[in-house]
Amino acid sequence: MAQAAIEKDLRVAWFTLETLSETIGKSKVHGSTAPTVARICRADLIVVDYAETATMATAVSACGITAG
Repeated sequence: MAQAAIEKDLRVAWFTLETLSETIGKSKVHGSTAPTVARICRADLIVVDYAETATMATAVSACGITAG
């Protein structure tokens, strides 16, 4: 779906759960949450790539790393 949107010259914002959390977290620190969310929402399609996030979580788990 994202590739088709790009081919039609639509704006696509692509995140993993981690990068989306980082983006919002940094905006909170800088007091720029509203403009950051507005910039993200200007995209014609917002993709949150859960598969990549799940793959990363599996790899971290396999290494025995725990949060916390």
